[in-house]
Amino acid sequence: MFQKWHREVCGGVQLHITDRDQFKPFLTGVAVIRTISRLYPGQFAWRTEPYEFVSDRLAIDLLYGTPTFRENINNDNLTLKNIEDSWSEDLEEFKKLRQEFLIY
Repeated sequence: MFQKWHREVCGGVQLHITDRDQFKPFLTGVAVIRTISRLYPGQFAWRTEPYEFVSDRLAIDLLYGTPTFRENINNDNLTLKNIEDSWSEDLEEFKKLRQEFLIY
């Protein structure tokens, strides 16, 4: 409706979350990116140009912190459950760490 794609017809998806306690936003993002990469393998590509003045690794690797995200997306042998399980230990440690900083 505005900015970059104003007056252009664009496809997309709109999510309606009905149970916020069950919704897993990051896992949903992983599923969306993985699905797009599989549906459109000839068009899907990771950004290769420098990002935030960093040119020695892909932007997605810089944003995630390691190549693991990209590798998991590209690995057809992993299920979404496998991917989610791969970060569960780190997530539990983070939850413990953040506990003292929660205000409500």
